Order: sequence, then structure tokens, then C-alpha cells
Amino acid sequence: MRYHATKSLPKHLAKNLDTSIPELEKLANHHRRVVRAAVAENPNTPTPILEKLANDEEGMVRLSVLKNPNTPLSILEKGIQSPHGWVRAAVAGNSSLSTSDLEKLANDKAYEVRGAVAWNPNTPAPILEKLANDENEHVRKCATKQIRIDVNVITYWD
Repeated sequence: MRYHATKSLPKHLAKNLDTSIPELEKLANHHRRVVRAAVAENPNTPTPILEKLANDEEGMVRLSVLKNPNTPLSILEKGIQSPHGWVRAAVAGNSSLSTSDLEKLANDKAYEVRGAVAWNPNTPAPILEKLANDENEHVRKCATKQIRIDVNVITYWD
């Protein structure tokens, strides 16, 4: 049990919003990919570290970079151009995407990508409405849940 707790400590430090930049730099070089992935997802990780982790040998780490809302647009654009649907889906869930990027991804051939757009909290209502009529059931469900969430928030605050 003690070994497990010690083993998970770097991961918890990497996720912690109070971890210092110098410590995040060290953890970005950690031998365990789950630790590097946690650094990549930490919203306080600076751009130079995210750029480094975007080129990590492990796909898990690179995908984590694509999920970070502070990832530079140049990296996100590369992800949008990826031939792999699972990479585009990771980008589609990023809350910092522009409306034009969300529109582009809402027309993606891969249903996972369209589903991620539908689940993105910043997807505008017109795109959600379009996705609520998607040919794929998963996409429709994601979009209608997101629309329902928006409606509930609006109703609550009115």
C-alpha cells in the first residue's frame, strides 16, 4: 500500500493547480507517462511545456495536451488536421476552440468527433441544434443533453 501511495504522488502533484512551474517542468520529464499526461492536462502548465509534451513519444500524453484549454492554437490546428478521428475528437472537446473550428469539426465524418463537439460546453446553440438531428444516435444524445443543460441553466436563472 505504501508503494502505491508513493507511486501516485507525482501524478497528484502534476494535477494540482498549486504545483509550481519549476515542479511542473520536472514532472514533464517524469519516466511515467501518466505523470506527463497529468502535467499536460493541468491548466497552469505554461506554453513551452505544453509544446514539449505535444511531441512526447506517448500518444496518451499528446492527447492530454490537446485537451488543455491553454494549448496554443497552432497545436490544436495540427490536431484538427490529423487523419485519426480519436485525435480530432480530443481537440473537439477543447473548451478554447473557436466557433469556426467547432463548426468545421461538427461536420467531421467520424461520429466521435461530432459527439465531442456536441459535448463541448462552448458549442453554440445553432451547432448543437444541428447535431441534435445528426444521423448518429450517440451524437444526437450528446447534443440533446447539452441543449437540455443549457435550457435548465437559463430556466433556473430567469
